Amino acid sequence: MVQSIELECTPGRSNPDDLILDIVDGTVLESYTKQGTAVHFNDEYHRRWKYPHLNEKAYRRDLPILRERIIALHQDGVIIYGSW
Repeated sequence: MVQSIELECTPGRSNPDDLILDIVDGTVLESYTKQGTAVHFNDEYHRRWKYPHLNEKAYRRDLPILRERIIALHQDGVIIYGSW
């Protein structure tokens, strides 16, 4: 299983870096994201954060939270693509 979050924003509306901390807030991914050790793919509107050293069981536990938050951003038109 690839443990990652990927976000693509509509150009000119938001930046993935502005959204990621709200998505991972209160999850096991929060500390890795704040440390900046998770960014893999990088351009202005598209980012992928990978978490290869994270405990898979803890990651799976937080998947419903990530899913809910990413889907809400998509439904609100803030992002055009998101995966978890």
